[in-house]
Amino acid sequence: MPHGALRVHHSRRLLTKGTRLTARQLRAALQRLHLSQRGLARRLQVDPRTVRHWTAGDSRIPHAVALLLAAWQRYPELIPALPATRPPKRGH
Repeated sequence: MPHGALRVHHSRRLLTKGTRLTARQLRAALQRLHLSQRGLARRLQVDPRTVRHWTAGDSRIPHAVALLLAAWQRYPELIPALPATRPPKRGH
């Protein structure tokens, strides 16, 4: 395996610098990880529309995102938990 390459879960393809993650592969990864588009957006701190564009194939998926998803598939314990939402403050 080339240095720095990550094997995509359930696939023989390697994600190397020149490899692009397709919208179909992203949707499959989200399904395997039990993540919604919104959940991915919150964990990556990007606008949900960005993830929607990636999953629709309208925008190129950054290589860093592809590598991160590959790592999460191999090591799901690395997926960050979302912070608990706080109830709205009540007025006095």
